Amino acid sequence: DTTVEMGTWHPGPGIVIAANTTNPEVWDAPARKKLFTIDRHDRPLAGTAISPDGKNLVVVLGAAPAADDEANEYSDEEPGTGTRFETWSISTGRMIEDLRVDREGVTAVGMSKDGSHVYVGWNDGTVDVLETATMGSLRTIGVHPAEITGFEVSPDGALLAATDADGATTIWRP
Repeated sequence: DTTVEMGTWHPGPGIVIAANTTNPEVWDAPARKKLFTIDRHDRPLAGTAISPDGKNLVVVLGAAPAADDEANEYSDEEPGTGTRFETWSISTGRMIEDLRVDREGVTAVGMSKDGSHVYVGWNDGTVDVLETATMGSLRTIGVHPAEITGFEVSPDGALLAATDADGATTIWRP
């Protein structure tokens, strides 16, 4: 038995992402089959979103805990600071694109109706959008007065509602 701390469910193809203190696992729920595991490299899972067609998964990872020993300044490894965004193919279990930004504090993640964009909420109230295919740079849509707690996209995909920790909801045309 595994304790699940965070989960994302895609009702169409029955794909579920289950995350605990180790690494997120991607499951085909109807078949009761684990498809693959995502290595977080000691980074905490900040959020996940599955594309509406069930083909891709966006994983958002926070900063890794500080290392006990002194960092090797000549290392080729990516720094554990900042936030890491990854797009994964659910059918192949391979990462398609990734991006690391020098910012921390993701509090909410949402996906556009066509799966082309991921919406990111931050602890300072900022709402950003990121293209999932290219993982290009973040673009700010707007700012709330408090931490973002969730997103909802209108049925036609034209509007984005963001809710903050104070209970305020703002609607944008992303």
